[in-house]
Formats: sequence, structure tokens, C-alpha cells
Amino acid sequence: MLFCLLSLAFAEPSLVFVGNSYTQYNALPNQVGTLIADHTGWDATTTSSLTGGGLNLADHANRMTDEGSTWQESFATTHDWFIFQDQSQIPGFPEAEVYWQNSLAGLQAMHTQVSVVGGQSMLMLTWGRRDGDPQNPAFYQTFEDMQERLNNGYLSYANQASTLENPIFVAPVGPVFATIKETDPDLFTRLYDNDGSHPSQLGSTVASLSMVASLTGRSVASLNHGLTDEADTLVSAIEQTVLEDAVGTYPLPWIWSVIPEDGRIEHPTMKPLLRVRADQTLDLEVVDGRLWLENGRLQGTVTVAEGSGFRIDGGAQVGVVNGDLELRSGRLRLTEVTGDLLQTGGEVWVDAAEVTIGGEATLTLLELHPDLDEAYIFTAGFDATNLQVGEGLAWAEGLDNSIHLVRMPEQTDTAEPSTEPTEDTGVDKEDTGCAGGLVGLWLILPLWARRQRH
Repeated sequence: MLFCLLSLAFAEPSLVFVGNSYTQYNALPNQVGTLIADHTGWDATTTSSLTGGGLNLADHANRMTDEGSTWQESFATTHDWFIFQDQSQIPGFPEAEVYWQNSLAGLQAMHTQVSVVGGQSMLMLTWGRRDGDPQNPAFYQTFEDMQERLNNGYLSYANQASTLENPIFVAPVGPVFATIKETDPDLFTRLYDNDGSHPSQLGSTVASLSMVASLTGRSVASLNHGLTDEADTLVSAIEQTVLEDAVGTYPLPWIWSVIPEDGRIEHPTMKPLLRVRADQTLDLEVVDGRLWLENGRLQGTVTVAEGSGFRIDGGAQVGVVNGDLELRSGRLRLTEVTGDLLQTGGEVWVDAAEVTIGGEATLTLLELHPDLDEAYIFTAGFDATNLQVGEGLAWAEGLDNSIHLVRMPEQTDTAEPSTEPTEDTGVDKEDTGCAGGLVGLWLILPLWARRQRH
């Protein structure tokens, strides 16, 4: 029998890197092992590599069947992760091309064996060459051309070789390089060795940090990465690309679409991100992770632990939020938020006559439940610099960081129209914000003490 199935109980996390010189350069597997050890559940991680200059996925699959080879031994052993990197040009070739088809077949064979030994597979989506590839100008005239084709090629590998029981994940390392180029072109050039293809030490560090973020779903800002003046730019690019932009584009192990039965969002080695995209009625507890409400109506209490996150980005939340909340789009049916509320879009729909935001509130658009004529919002402090309110509403600042939201009475003018010209005050008569509705508002509101904010 070519392979033997070993025990599936992992003594410690283990990573096997399968690639070529892109992986060999600057001992990338060792860097990943050292960096990832600072994250929960990865402190005893071991790494190994199966590499050789110019090897492609078909070459590795062939070596896997060589009797007595290091490849055969590694693929017959239980490991948590096998991380595959193809030859730098092949993934972006047309899919009908023989090299592309051979690489796909090689990945399928290796992934099948990874599944047999109870491991998981991840593709390291590599970077385009700094100045494109003069050997293949029809496909790779520029870095951007090459990167786009590599992105599509690696995603197609994953889609075609995955199974429902054991998917293949994709670490978007090349897209991190692309983000850095958009942010700082000079810094981008420093990611490469002199040949414009292989990574410099800086490039390998960026690739390693990108792999850590891809495997864990966690921030890499606090890791001992050794970056100096450029650290903020590079870490920001990594986290924006891997932890934000990749969601919904690249399959990653910490992105969840199924709600746990107990409603708890946590994992022993990863920081999961649960995407909710349909109506749900249940309580959720974000113990160590992130919750994104993208579509549908979530009705229930959401508890968000410190260091975790809850974002509404298209859906609607009804119920108490114990913790911090970010509203980007969609609707918050506000009854109580015990932490901070950051609104950059969407609507905060005030659902009760008195509601509380226990932390700081940044508000941009308030609506009032149609059954209410007024409501009070009590906060620990608020920023209403860009606050607008819905049609027919007005607001005023009250004592103790409160906001009074009022539905303005409809005005019926029965007087004869005047033919005399009137002075243009510069005030938009349909403006329902604080300034526009101020005069009418003072007629129905109590006397409020107004304070200058600093």
C-alpha cells in the first residue's frame, strides 16, 4: 500500500509547505512558524517544506508517489496543513493549456491524499513579477496583468479541486503585494530581489505575515515581525487585504457561513468571522471573533466580547447589543447598545421612547419608529458632526450627552400668499437636520441647555 493512514490526533500544529524557490527564499516556512507561534493555539507549531527550484504542482504530485522519498513520507503523515505554491507563471495561463491542466491534476491528487490523512489544504496565491513577464507578454505585460490572472487561476484551482467535505483555501499573498503597490509604489519595489521575481527579505516577511493572517484570521500588528519604518503601511495592507477585502472573494478557513448550534463564535486556533445573510431569530455571543450581518433580519441579543467585533453591512439588527457595534449599511433597530456605536452609513432606527448607548456614539442618520412622535437617546458621549435625520424629523442636543429626536407637525398654511419679495436666508426649507429645523423645534421642545463641544 502506497500510503498509510496514521492517527488523526494532532500532538501539535504542523505545517508542510509544498513549492519552489518562492517558498525557499529567506526560509519563508520558518518565518511563518516563528510568527504564528505568538497566536493562541499555535505556540508549538512545527514547519517543514518540500521544495525545489522551478517545481510545479504536477512535479510534486509525481514525487509524492516516489517510493521512499521525502515527499511520500510527508504525504503519508498526519499534518494540520499542506500549503501549496505553484510555479510562478502557470496559474495565470489559459485553463486549456497543458501546463495548467497538469498543475490542476497534480493538486487534485495531492489534496485527495491530504484528505486521507486528515489534513487541510491551502494555496499560497503568489505575486506577479514586478515588471510583468517578458517571456509571456501576451498574458503578463505588467504586474497588474499578471496578478489578476494569477488571482483567477488560483481561485479556479481551488474551485475545481475542492470537495464539499474538504475544501481548498486560498491565501491572498499576491493581492497584498498589489495593495502595497497602490499605496506606496516605491515600497512595493523593495518587496523583490534584483531579478524582479523572487522576494527580498522584506517581501518574504510580508508573505509570511500574510500567510499567518490567512491561517488564523487574526491581526498581525502585535507580532514580532521585525519591520521598522514601513511597518504601519505594510501591516495595514496585509490586514486590509486578508482580513477585510478577501472576505467574499477568497475561501479562508476562518470565514464561516453556518451559525454554531450554541450561538458562540469562537475557535481554538482561529478568530472566526461569521457572515449572516438570511433572516435569523436567535441570540449570538461573539466570544473571540467577528460577526458581519450582511443581509436579512437578525432578531435577538448579540453579545460582543472585548477584542471581538459586530458589523452591520446590509442587514437589519433588532434587539440589544451587549458590546461595540459598527454600522456601515443596513439598519439598526436601536433599543440598547452597551458599548460604542460607530455609524458610517445605514440607518439607526430609534425603536423606543428612551434608548441607551452605553459608550461613545458617532451618528450620521437617525430615523424614528412611525409609532413614535419623539424619543430620547442617552449616550456616554456623541459625535453628531455629520448627523442627519429622516424626513419630517428634527433633533436637538440635551443635557448629559442626550439627543432629543422629534417628529415635526405638518404645517398647513391658510393665509393669502404674499406678493412681496422675501429675503433669502440661505436655509433649505426641507432640511430636517438640527440647523434647518431649529426654529420650529424650539417651539415644541423644553428649554435645553446647549453646550459647546470640544
